[in-house]
Amino acid sequence: MAVLRLENPLPEFHNTVEAAILNNVTLATATPCRLAAWGSATAPVNAPLQPELRVLNAPVIDRVQCNAGAVHNNAVQLTHFC
Repeated sequence: MAVLRLENPLPEFHNTVEAAILNNVTLATATPCRLAAWGSATAPVNAPLQPELRVLNAPVIDRVQCNAGAVHNNAVQLTHFC
């Protein structure tokens, strides 16, 4: 999967632009995953983005644990995994 930051938004979905289904399999808790992304090294929204691709090996976390108030406070939806 890739996330692109575009200068201009894409047009609304129509006969030539539509959402892609990336996966329709539910990953079990503790499934090992390799995540790769670009981003900032700190949490603030205005933190500078790092040019290096970062890679992390981490397991899938149970949605109940992930949605705890001290973690993501019920922000993780059924279409997400943590």
